[in-house]
Amino acid sequence: MQEVFDQSNESYGYRRVFKELRRRDIACYKNQIAHIMRVNEIAPKRKRKFKYSSNSSEDNPVAPNLLKRNFTVDKINKVWVSDITYLWTSEGWLHLSVILDLGSRNVVSWRLQDSLGEEIVTDILERAIKERKPEKKYRKMPTSSLKMLRSKSISFLRARKNT
Repeated sequence: MQEVFDQSNESYGYRRVFKELRRRDIACYKNQIAHIMRVNEIAPKRKRKFKYSSNSSEDNPVAPNLLKRNFTVDKINKVWVSDITYLWTSEGWLHLSVILDLGSRNVVSWRLQDSLGEEIVTDILERAIKERKPEKKYRKMPTSSLKMLRSKSISFLRARKNT
């Protein structure tokens, strides 16, 4: 039993240890394995979940919350919201950036890439503006995605705001 547990990098609980022992044709009972592991204080190590923490500072401030949790919008292209999420794949982390239109509840633009850079947000904003052509009076910076942008991207947005 200890050998199976050690070979699993101490990740198997009593159920998986039991299944592996049975697979190896070793006679045992599930409750017996649970009891032995409990008495000997053998417990699997739990993997820590990845937790992304945003870094806000003077150089990289958090954007103001313009919506204040008011997600009901009566007009298309009036309010867009955006976010970046991180997806673990067998080939590593991928970064997904999405812009949603709260008026239609549809995806306006999105991009998936393997590195996190300014272009992930500026690219989807540029595509969204070209495709949707929102009125100038409604153009505001998306709240959550832009907190990671540097001066280059903010300059891009200010230039786009005037077109």
